[in-house]
Amino acid sequence: MKTSRLALPTLAVLISSCASEPPPPPEELFVGQVQYVATAEEAKHGFYYTAKSTETIYGVIPASSDVPPATKLMASCGYDGNADSKFALVRLYYFWLDASKSIHSFARWTMVAPVVAAERGNIVEVDVHTRGSDRCAIVTRVRAPDLDAAECEYHDNKLNVLSRQLNRFSPAGGPGAASMYCPFLEAEGWKLRPIGPFAGSSNGGYAWAKTP
Repeated sequence: MKTSRLALPTLAVLISSCASEPPPPPEELFVGQVQYVATAEEAKHGFYYTAKSTETIYGVIPASSDVPPATKLMASCGYDGNADSKFALVRLYYFWLDASKSIHSFARWTMVAPVVAAERGNIVEVDVHTRGSDRCAIVTRVRAPDLDAAECEYHDNKLNVLSRQLNRFSPAGGPGAASMYCPFLEAEGWKLRPIGPFAGSSNGGYAWAKTP
């Protein structure tokens, strides 16, 4: 997997509530990487995700973990119970809590549009519709088969001064995150925005998004 220690040039990470995840618009597009393509049964009941060696980042295979069911997504998207439907976990960024680099993925459940043949490792677009607490996310387009094909890399997100000091002086290190960067993103008007439980924190939880 391509990785870089370079900070994303347009990214400023703050430890403050003003950099927390903003309210989502009614419709928003995201770019991410397919972490796993699941059957309808796996999405209904959850499963144990096992990372592959091909997903190694900074010399570390990301952590494997239990994945909860996608019941809320199914309800929000009006899932009709079709056993042939496909679902995907789409990674928006990696994060870690210490310098030992026990690395985790921040990934979200999505449905896969019937006309889309998504596979693990693909770079994809996700169309997200939000209404109140309902959030329907659907993979609508495969941009590239993998990172190399799209000339993408995961870049360390720029940490604030306090986090850099923690990384430098603490034996355990400090937190960090890595978002995907592809040449087409800024050229097409995609913007980094804080998202998820690490949004706006020193971990730098950012994903690429834009409104259609």
